[in-house]
Amino acid sequence: EANPDDKDALADFAAAGVNRLSLGVQSLDDKRLAFLGRTHSAADALAALDQARGLFPSVSLDLIYALPGQGGLQWEGELTRALRLGCDHLSLYELTIEPGAAFAYAVRRGEWTPAPDDAAAELYDLTSDLCEASGYAAYEISNHARAPQHESRHNRVYWASGDWVGVGPGAHGRLTTGGVRSAVEAAARPPEYIEQVEKTGVGWLAEERLTPLDQVRERIAMGLRVREGFARADVTELGFDIDAGALARLSGQGLVSDDGRRIALTPKGRLFADRIAAELSP
Repeated sequence: EANPDDKDALADFAAAGVNRLSLGVQSLDDKRLAFLGRTHSAADALAALDQARGLFPSVSLDLIYALPGQGGLQWEGELTRALRLGCDHLSLYELTIEPGAAFAYAVRRGEWTPAPDDAAAELYDLTSDLCEASGYAAYEISNHARAPQHESRHNRVYWASGDWVGVGPGAHGRLTTGGVRSAVEAAARPPEYIEQVEKTGVGWLAEERLTPLDQVRERIAMGLRVREGFARADVTELGFDIDAGALARLSGQGLVSDDGRRIALTPKGRLFADRIAAELSP
C-alpha cells in the first residue's frame, strides 16, 4: 500500500520484488481531497498512478465516497472517470466515522453531517452497478477486480480467517500455534513499537486467546464479505451451527443464498452484512 506522495519510492518498491501496488488516491477531486486531509492533489494521484502502472504487474486504486454534499451524479462522474483509467483493481469505501477520530469530533461540533443511511445505500448500489457494467466484478463487498488474478490474495487471508503476522506500529495479527488461535496487537506509536521490539523481539503489546465462539463469529462475519461466502464446515468444525431459523428468514427475504454447502450474501444482502452476520452467528 502506498500514497501518491510516495511516488519517488515506487521504483524501489518494484526493485525489491513488490508485484502489486494499492494506491491511496481517495478522490479525483481536489476539494474532497482537502476535506479528507490528504496532501496530494488529483493531478499528483494520476501521475503516481501512471508511474505505478509502468512498474507493477497489478495496480489498485482506493477511492472514498459518501462524502459531504456528494450526490449520485457527482459520485457517478468520479467513479466513471476512475473506471476509464483501466486499473486492475478498485477498492471503493464508504466514508465511515470512527469514534474518537477527528471526523467524529467535527460531526459532533456540527461542522458537517454524514450521508444518511438511505443515501449511502443508493451510492453503494450505484457503485456496484457501474463497476459490474465496466467488467469489475465485486468479489468482496468493497473490492472489485477486472480479472481473478488481480484480486487481493493478501486480503483474502483476512476474509478466510487465515493466519497472518502483524508487523509494524498499530498492526493486528491472527496466529494459530499448537491448536490455539490468538489475536495479537502491536504498539500503535512508533517509539513504543521500537521499544517493544528491542525488549522482546516483537512489537506486540497485547495477545488474546480466541475462544471457539470468538473464532466462529469472526469466520461468519469475514466470510460473508466475499462473493462466495463461507462454508458451513468453517462453522461446524468448531462445534457450532448456523441459526437455522435466521437462515430461513434471511433466505426468504432474498438477503442470503444457501446451497447446503456455502452461505453467501446476495447483492441485496451486502447492504446488511453486519446485521446478517450477527443474526446467523451462535
